[in-house]
Amino acid sequence: MRLQSCCFILLTLALSARHAEAGPEVSFGGYLDADVWGDADGNLFTNQELDLGTKLAWSEAVSVNVYATVLAGSIPAGGGRPGDRWAEVLFDGLDLTWQTGAGTLTIGDLVYQYGSFDYYFYKRLSMITPERFTRGVSFLFGGSRLTQTVLVGVADPADEPATYQVRSLSTEVIEVAGSEPASLSNAADIAAATEFTFAETQSLALYYGTRSDIVLPYDKTGSLFAGMEYKGSLGDMLALKADFGYRGIGEGSNTFSVLLEPALSLGDFSIATSYYQFFDPDVTGMNYVGDELYGYIEPGYSFNETVALGLPLEVHTAEETAAEEAMVDRSAFWAVPTLYLYPADGIAWWLWAQAVVPFADNGDNAYGAGSEIIVEF
Repeated sequence: MRLQSCCFILLTLALSARHAEAGPEVSFGGYLDADVWGDADGNLFTNQELDLGTKLAWSEAVSVNVYATVLAGSIPAGGGRPGDRWAEVLFDGLDLTWQTGAGTLTIGDLVYQYGSFDYYFYKRLSMITPERFTRGVSFLFGGSRLTQTVLVGVADPADEPATYQVRSLSTEVIEVAGSEPASLSNAADIAAATEFTFAETQSLALYYGTRSDIVLPYDKTGSLFAGMEYKGSLGDMLALKADFGYRGIGEGSNTFSVLLEPALSLGDFSIATSYYQFFDPDVTGMNYVGDELYGYIEPGYSFNETVALGLPLEVHTAEETAAEEAMVDRSAFWAVPTLYLYPADGIAWWLWAQAVVPFADNGDNAYGAGSEIIVEF
């Protein structure tokens, strides 16, 4: 049965339960990101992502969450074709959350993703682990200064195939061969996060874990990760997010990644920046984004709470293997003037134009423009 029918049944039961004397309270939340854009050659693209959550709360301590998702193309400015936007709604998991006196216990379909980007183009991606799904149990405990989360579950290997599709500097999708196996039938996850809060505006989080087939040898199927994320601010003027990541894959293959994202705010003026670099000494190809290195700076000005302007200026460097004998240089400079409109809390409308200037001598300039709507509820 398609999820549309399942959602209708769930909604009917939920609304019925809401009117029942002992039924749960029902609430909805989610995230919608949809765009349309075109390039100077007349090609038109549409992309979207919808994440929808339904929460049934029996009390402040006990609730059940059901998740669904719709994905067509890639956000933002991906290569989705207009007809692809009529995508099916897919079941994305459910969990039982129970807040006990000792901590918060979550049982069911769990998601973890470490090393996320504030940078707009990779806002749905992460550098330490991709978005990973596992069915199991997690427990969060601690206090205001220190929290600890531990997760154990049966992994969904489909979220991390041996061939990765990463976004290139154009609309095409690049397939990169990786070292982690795609067909683990007995894969398990063990992951943990430790977060220290030093002050109201200063925190440090440590992430670490492993995924492996529990039957096959670990050196053939196992992977492990570790990462660190610092978040801090100095008043309302300066903010900094810094991430460091490590992944060990198979027999002695290692990768490292660094992400620095400082931001400066001076009244109505602002400067957002982001710098990412991926180190792959063993040539694993396990980079979860389309750049080996990028630098981004965006000066901006807010006219009021509704209207703002920004000018992202970016340098991207990436090389992907086009054939065994040849490397294609996709390094380029980007300029992306953007008008930001915020008609209400939780709603954003971005209007942008883009010029891409390749560094390669034989590269051609590329131009595009588009519109993106983001809704959080």
